[in-house]
Amino acid sequence: MKIVASVHSMAPVGGTELNVFQVTRGLAGRGHSIDLSAARGGALAAEYSTFCRSVTRLPVLDFARSTAVRDLVR
Repeated sequence: MKIVASVHSMAPVGGTELNVFQVTRGLAGRGHSIDLSAARGGALAAEYSTFCRSVTRLPVLDFARSTAVRDLVR
């Protein structure tokens, strides 16, 4: 089965990121094909590339009032 997963960060910063990592690794171990998209890299990027068919980096679309001018330009 082909599976697409998406995470904001490939770093182990919270429960969601660790859960997606563990689930996708387990599914890949059972023979599923994983395509991952992520907005930010991190410590788990190298491990993701060992079991994912593809790892795609997406542009960061964060927006905050404190950095509004910079975010609008980006």
